[in-house]
Amino acid sequence: MSNNSSPVNKIPAKQPYPYQFRKQHIFLGGSIATGKSTLGSAIYNYISNYTEVIFIREYIDYDPFGEEMLKKLFNNAITNYEFQKYILQCYEDQLNSLDYEEADFVIWDRHPTESLEIFCNDDKMLTNEQKERLKIQIEYLCKRYQIPSITKNTVNMIKLDTSYLDIIELEQLVLSDYICSLLLGEIDTDYYFLLYCSNIDIQFKRLLNRNRQSETSRYKYKEHLLPLNNTYMNFFIKQQTSKSTSN
Repeated sequence: MSNNSSPVNKIPAKQPYPYQFRKQHIFLGGSIATGKSTLGSAIYNYISNYTEVIFIREYIDYDPFGEEMLKKLFNNAITNYEFQKYILQCYEDQLNSLDYEEADFVIWDRHPTESLEIFCNDDKMLTNEQKERLKIQIEYLCKRYQIPSITKNTVNMIKLDTSYLDIIELEQLVLSDYICSLLLGEIDTDYYFLLYCSNIDIQFKRLLNRNRQSETSRYKYKEHLLPLNNTYMNFFIKQQTSKSTSN
């Protein structure tokens, strides 16, 4: 298994991370084929004109063997526990770099906690011990690399319907309404954007157009997207409710 699909400047694994300034994080969460990677690339390209930024990509866009690992999961060649451990390792491979250390802004294709909260949510095969191990690994990543928890009130959660906005309109909305204020120093916050597609026909068409065999064999009909879509929406509501009651 390859460490990455693009070169990063590695630093020793045990080197401490004494960040002089607080990094600002932008998390892009949501079901498949909702536009996360496309929007993340647009935000990255924009911010890179002004300051140091890194895009922490999901395993399938980071590791050349990512899709093969997904096929193994769907074919029961590996367990979901093994797969989520692999995903978290892909995140750490990118975090353990000079690129991350020097970045002022960090863009994420999903928050690490989604590995447990979303993709292990209904997995009856996972033992409590395995869930606890995943939780500890996520907490370790967040503590070591100073990744904000989305349960904190310092992380603003925004819901965006990508059904009826083309990518240019979506980019302009996010950049003008949120990112510019961060760059100008007008606000000091982190964002979690939940991208969803209220029109499942559009979402399913996007999935087919990107033609990943592992996905098209898993999601043969548009209705197969509903469980993951609903899990994400419930997750978002849960986090919002938790923030409201803690105020």
